[in-house]
Amino acid sequence: MSLPMEESAQDRAREEIARLGKEGNQTIVVDFDKTIAEDLYPSIGRPMPGAKRALQRLRDAGYKVVIYSCRLTEDPGKPSGEPQRQKALMEEWLGKNGIPFDSVDDGREGKPHAAHFVDDKALHYGGQEGDWDAICNYILSGAKPHAG
Repeated sequence: MSLPMEESAQDRAREEIARLGKEGNQTIVVDFDKTIAEDLYPSIGRPMPGAKRALQRLRDAGYKVVIYSCRLTEDPGKPSGEPQRQKALMEEWLGKNGIPFDSVDDGREGKPHAAHFVDDKALHYGGQEGDWDAICNYILSGAKPHAG
């Protein structure tokens, strides 16, 4: 006989599995500036080469595409309502340029869960011996993101 708390935990686990899908999490979180669009903040530049086609291929393969951006964060230096204005601008720009996406995450619930994150400033950590040393050495070398 299961206790009510155990049933509740089991129900939550089943809901999470259903949410992630049978194959696991099929969500790709993609940064906006310098990844999907040229960074001209507070304006939005042209689409980055290949972004539209790649995101369509991922959606066709069954991935959910979530757009995430620092444009949407509350910041004391931003005017009141700026994150909401930026979200509306982003959604309009994505639609106008035919960029496929499922949602624009405003970050209110923290970092989105995803199978993969795509960002122009990301460094890959693979969990292997020496990965942190390689990351540290890369950063300390003064290398810039997307150098080379």
